[in-house]
Amino acid sequence: MSEQDSSRPKRPKSTRTITVPYSGGAERRGPATMGQTNMIRCILRDDPVQINIHDVWPVPAGTRLESAVDALRALVVRHEALRTVFPHASGTAPCEQMVSAEGEFTVTVLDHEDLPREPARYAESVARQSRA
Repeated sequence: MSEQDSSRPKRPKSTRTITVPYSGGAERRGPATMGQTNMIRCILRDDPVQINIHDVWPVPAGTRLESAVDALRALVVRHEALRTVFPHASGTAPCEQMVSAEGEFTVTVLDHEDLPREPARYAESVARQSRA
């Protein structure tokens, strides 16, 4: 086996995508801020691959999936930015933001025996594959 082959992460022993419902916080609407408008302009102009951040979060041995999902749910409820969307008609730029009090998001779980050698590079490769 070549050195390059040995550096590739092994395939996950299982992969699954789960839907996580959340509720909490206040629902509200308002004009998009200048910072949000600038980010939206960047997203519309540039390939999101240049903007999005992806990461691998190793979970301590023995952590139940439900506990990890509950932690992500609490994060979403606590931080409005993770519950904010920008509704708009097709072909127009958003000018309004909406914070949801409830909704759902998905989490893809890749269960590995060992963390890949280069977690950041691995996270980026998984993210690119999911967008393909």
